[in-house]
Amino acid sequence: MIDLHSHILPSLDDGARHWEEAITMAKQAVQDGIKTVVATPHHQNGIYFNDSSIVLDTIKEFNRRLEHENIPLTVVPGHETHIYVDFVKDLRSDNLLTLNSNNKYILLELPFKEVPRITEQLVYDIQLAGYIPIIPHPERNMEFQENPMKLYQLVKRGALTQTTSASLLGNFGKEVQKFTFEIIEHHLVHMIATDAHHSKGHRGFQLKDGYKALENFGGLRLAEQFKENVVKVFNGNDIYVDSPVKIHRKKKIFGIF
Repeated sequence: MIDLHSHILPSLDDGARHWEEAITMAKQAVQDGIKTVVATPHHQNGIYFNDSSIVLDTIKEFNRRLEHENIPLTVVPGHETHIYVDFVKDLRSDNLLTLNSNNKYILLELPFKEVPRITEQLVYDIQLAGYIPIIPHPERNMEFQENPMKLYQLVKRGALTQTTSASLLGNFGKEVQKFTFEIIEHHLVHMIATDAHHSKGHRGFQLKDGYKALENFGGLRLAEQFKENVVKVFNGNDIYVDSPVKIHRKKKIFGIF
């Protein structure tokens, strides 16, 4: 399996704290059946600023250590870039890392409490520049929960989304889990990743269980479609997505974050 979203690189963000934990996470990923991990450290979120060169150098060292310790895992580059005004400018200038450096798919992180006004225009501008934005963990965004029409509009306009395996398993609470399955059912999610931050607890690698939960919910065909989407995104190929369906929200959903 391929994991498209992780914070396995040490000392760059709120993920692995040091090399020892990063190596422990790598072993955990292998035990979970993962062969390739896209390292996507936070970038431009007001706290973490990880220049591409730093990410690439850390990945090079990581793969060297993995080979030395005979850990059958490959780590490739990416960024989880927070939404900001110069996003497209820096993307065009190769200052932002696409997933697996495939020059097509880029993670576009939104705040957890809101959907900024510039989001819809930015999604359009990213596509105009020749890239496809993937919004990670939309199920944990409070404004999407309250008004899923905003998520529908972004997907309708070409954005893809990626849910977190831990959300499918209920590790962020029952309300988040419920909303996760709801947006999957309405074709507002297209792939799963771990968003792994640590070697212990629910922020570890749980991709296998995430796919199993998806299969239990929507059947084997849906789980295989999500896996296929991940492979195509990883390789920079086009993916097929079902037309999104509107969710009509009557009540406000509360989650614990």
